[in-house]
Amino acid sequence: MIIPDYKNKKTRYLVLLINFVGAIFFFWIRKKKIDSDLIRKILIVKLDRIGDTFLATPTVEATRRQFPSAKIIFLAAPWNKEVLENNPNIDELVIFEKALNVHRAGFFSIINHLKKAKQLAKVIKEISPDIVIDLEGHPLNVLAMFKARVPIRVGFGDKVLSFLLTNKTKKDKSIHQSDIYFRIAKILGYKSERPEEKIFIGGKEKEEINKFMENNNLKNFIVIHLGAGRNYRQWPLNNFIDLANLIMKNYPELKLIIIGGNEDRKLAEQFINGIQNKDRVISVIGKLNIPETYQLLSFAKLFIGSESAPMHLAGAQNIPTIAFMSQWSGIERWKPLGEKVYVFKSKNIHKCPGIKCKLIPCPNMAAISVSEVYNFIKDKELFK
Repeated sequence: MIIPDYKNKKTRYLVLLINFVGAIFFFWIRKKKIDSDLIRKILIVKLDRIGDTFLATPTVEATRRQFPSAKIIFLAAPWNKEVLENNPNIDELVIFEKALNVHRAGFFSIINHLKKAKQLAKVIKEISPDIVIDLEGHPLNVLAMFKARVPIRVGFGDKVLSFLLTNKTKKDKSIHQSDIYFRIAKILGYKSERPEEKIFIGGKEKEEINKFMENNNLKNFIVIHLGAGRNYRQWPLNNFIDLANLIMKNYPELKLIIIGGNEDRKLAEQFINGIQNKDRVISVIGKLNIPETYQLLSFAKLFIGSESAPMHLAGAQNIPTIAFMSQWSGIERWKPLGEKVYVFKSKNIHKCPGIKCKLIPCPNMAAISVSEVYNFIKDKELFK
């Protein structure tokens, strides 16, 4: 599996070269005027990760406000659909079942699966929108938009194949990712402030979480998410265990809930084996959907986790959120938003290659000590 490092100069120069040559051959593609009164159907494409999709929800809401009479259809993947299922700003949620899994598919594997672009183009053509928005910044989406012959194609101008777009904006990586997505709303004509990130909770999810809290007598609890998906942003499991034991020893009224998907099951089992007060630990690994997780987090006294989707869900609800982040990621761009977010940055112990880091654990993340985190929690009195 080859995953591109877009921070690599050679990768950036290659993208510039492809786009330059493409712009010459497709010189006839011109920027289109977007008249909100004439737009009847809008398709938003984002076959992306859960956290990225969550950060894009303000742009979805802004699009709804800008085009109040248009039908807004969102094309999602099986893994991110739950972020959007109850969203009132979306008229129809369409699931592209054949989407390439963004957690596993790198750039070059996508090149080898161009048939997916053909399948995606067919779906887009059947929907027949006036505007299609690539809110992901993915060349596969852009190619499909072009093949579907949608008249107005909106996306990001700094990714490969962006010369096929009619209206585009650049990703300013000095700003937060949510604001990067929001630039799309601005080129659509939206002029007000950015809405907040949110997941809309249905009655069923509220009922399930209320029942779960009642059955487990949950009043004071913290939530921990152990996984991070990649080595370079993973705080070591032993550190999580030591921190949890310190917290539970000194705050006997607290219970601890472990959240995550099935991919976190092994980590959770190892974590529980290392915990001294196992009777106060509840694992909901693989048991809660995204809206239920979001609802549960709103009642927590504290969230602790590495860089991942749950840290964004927690931070947005203004519960105290401790996030362990790698400086390679770009912390100002990817940190969770919220008034009670506390980021612990990786150290500069070794020159980390980021997504290509093979060290387990990454020395930069391991250098964030348990004592500094626990002392911070105690000094800030985060459980009050």
